[in-house]
Amino acid sequence: MSKLNYKLERSNDKITPFGGISLLIPLLDKMGIRNFLDKELDHPGSNRGKPPSSKIIPVILSMICGGRSFSDIDKLSFDKVLSYISGIEDIPDSSSISRYFSKTESMLDEVAVNKTISKLGSLNYKIVKDALKRENLFSVTLDQDATYAKVYKRDAKYCYKKFKAYSSMTCFIGESGYCIDEEFREGNVSAQVGILEQLQRVHKYLESCGIEVSNVRNDSAGYQSKVLNYCFDNDLTFFIGGDLDSSVRKGINHIPSDSWKRYRNRYGDESDNEEIAEFIHCMENTKESFRIIVVRKKIESDNPTVPELLGDKYEYRVIATNSKLDAEKVVHFYNLRGVCEYNIKEAKYGFNLKSFPSGNLAGNGLWFKTGILAYNLIMYLKRIIMGGVYKNKEMGSIRYQVISIAGKLVSHGGNKLKLCCSVDMFKKMEQWRTECLTL
Repeated sequence: MSKLNYKLERSNDKITPFGGISLLIPLLDKMGIRNFLDKELDHPGSNRGKPPSSKIIPVILSMICGGRSFSDIDKLSFDKVLSYISGIEDIPDSSSISRYFSKTESMLDEVAVNKTISKLGSLNYKIVKDALKRENLFSVTLDQDATYAKVYKRDAKYCYKKFKAYSSMTCFIGESGYCIDEEFREGNVSAQVGILEQLQRVHKYLESCGIEVSNVRNDSAGYQSKVLNYCFDNDLTFFIGGDLDSSVRKGINHIPSDSWKRYRNRYGDESDNEEIAEFIHCMENTKESFRIIVVRKKIESDNPTVPELLGDKYEYRVIATNSKLDAEKVVHFYNLRGVCEYNIKEAKYGFNLKSFPSGNLAGNGLWFKTGILAYNLIMYLKRIIMGGVYKNKEMGSIRYQVISIAGKLVSHGGNKLKLCCSVDMFKKMEQWRTECLTL
């Protein structure tokens, strides 16, 4: 008989394709996330209305399971196992959740949505603080970066790349990858806007928690006198990409020829076409002078540009710093910003934060903030609970290997969730769940 010769039948058995999500539920409760949502967020006016957690948590679960829009939440609504283990026996349908996220029919509604965004931001801070303390990270590096997502919304604004977009100013913990702060905004907002304010927020909060901000890394958007002055005033070591403006180019031109040395990467390999040097610099409004580290790369082109024909045969990149590290080590440390760019990509693609289901900025800001919560919860799960080879796995692998384990809920002799996986994986799941329950 052909293996394809079988019939399909619908089943009402309590089965879920996402049995691995059972790890996350005790984590939500042990960290007080459900209680925080229901205590801090506004409740619906009607007594029959459902608590805020029943609107936010299904979106988090949907994102972790691979959902891309509000309509994908309906799949979870039908999943009786997921409803049971999540403690939300009647998950609202997608239209109800969509209204909760996108309701901005009046200015009052928009204020309410923005208040919810602010509260979720506070929750996010608490999650990251708990994670850092559990990992004994009491001295951290802050990586700030703006990211843009192309959209086709009617009211969206054009970004500097000439397409309609939403943008987000993010701040990540360099040593662990948690996103501690995020500000969602229109695409036409400059990447320079809000950097100092975000740095002040995060620094003040971490300092109040007994966590030191030892370093600040930023691209050239952070090359602002007010940012540098804040770092000087608060003894923060900065590594910030500089602008090749006229004053910096003048400084480069005054570097003696014998001061240039062959650049070595962090593995000690000497470059064939890159050299490194430095000079002391001061911006017009900075309180103190600082170092400019310069890496120049020889241009080898069959079609030389006008500057090359005039004798400038190098391309330059510069880093502003008040660090006392050797010039090469400054470059090596600054280059670790690439991890921040990777983390942004992981959040956007791993949790589908490159698409926006709402028709307005506030609703999409709430969606993005919820996605950052989902991202940090998975980071927490990977780094603190799972560890080992799972610590650095991408969300796609976590979803495939752990979240997408089929489970069946049976009621004989008490409720049990039976997982369809190997013996080795089952033992891991038991161990991880125990660790979640004993946090």
